[in-house]
Amino acid sequence: MRMSAPAGTGGERPMSIRGMFRFADRVDVVLMALGTLGAIGDGCSTNLLLIFASDVMNALGYGRGGAGGVDFMREVEKVRRRAVHYL
Repeated sequence: MRMSAPAGTGGERPMSIRGMFRFADRVDVVLMALGTLGAIGDGCSTNLLLIFASDVMNALGYGRGGAGGVDFMREVEKVRRRAVHYL
């Protein structure tokens, strides 16, 4: 992907992605890497939260005496254990 140079520099020279980070020092690179990892983690945590919430809703749907007499609290404990393993 190429970008053009900012207006007022005299010409429309193509600029590479690497050229944009030419003046970044090591601290900037570390902060960008940490930000990227944080964004990936945030995206994954949303999916894990949806899985956990769906498991909780399924456990709540059994209720007392529903689905063949499944014990409600036992189902909730199973969901809690799975949530701990996700984290």
